Amino acid sequence: MNWLTDPGKARPYCPGMIKSPTQAMLEPQTDFSTDYALIAAGVGASLIALLYLLLV
Repeated sequence: MNWLTDPGKARPYCPGMIKSPTQAMLEPQTDFSTDYALIAAGVGASLIALLYLLLV
């Protein structure tokens, strides 16, 4: 028998993968500059689209 046929000897799919979430993953994000930039880009794009639709 080898590790493929013996279920007790099966290797984990990703041996380096963590089993439970760490505290850092559960903490809220402290740097919001990327979020604000994406929101501003979305609002700007929607305003440009609205102006285009009103003018056409």
